[in-house]
Amino acid sequence: MKNFRLTVFVFLFSVSAFAQDTVSAPVPALPSSCNLVQGTLTYTNRYCGGARPSEEMLAQYATPRNFTSTTIYLKRNKGGKVIYKIVADKEGNFKKCIKPGKYFLYMSKYYDKKLSLNFNPKCKAAWTSYGEVEILNHAKKLYLININFDCDPCSPPRP
Repeated sequence: MKNFRLTVFVFLFSVSAFAQDTVSAPVPALPSSCNLVQGTLTYTNRYCGGARPSEEMLAQYATPRNFTSTTIYLKRNKGGKVIYKIVADKEGNFKKCIKPGKYFLYMSKYYDKKLSLNFNPKCKAAWTSYGEVEILNHAKKLYLININFDCDPCSPPRP
């Protein structure tokens, strides 16, 4: 009987020790003051070609595409300082703690150069605001932030 108790004790102790080794540390929770904002960053272009486009071509230009591997800036005032940087992953998704309020969207120099954008970083007019977004307090919703690129104002108009 003693051997049985000793065996049970050793068995339970080893299971307990094994369980402690395999349990991972708890993931730290976000601070309660964090207003987690999640969503997708997309872009659209305006048709800037010569010949009149078909309806299908216009629909293609108007269809949002994922703005992958890109950083955009949020500013409280037009031309003000950068308050937040939103970094989109390779699928265009982002997560960031952002205080509620209205922000202006600005491009950064960190964007996927392989994307076909109507964006000319050498043009001063390209560094203006691309719109506004309102971040709500703990909204539990997904944001879709779309940046629409008009024709390059520094290039001559196409025929």
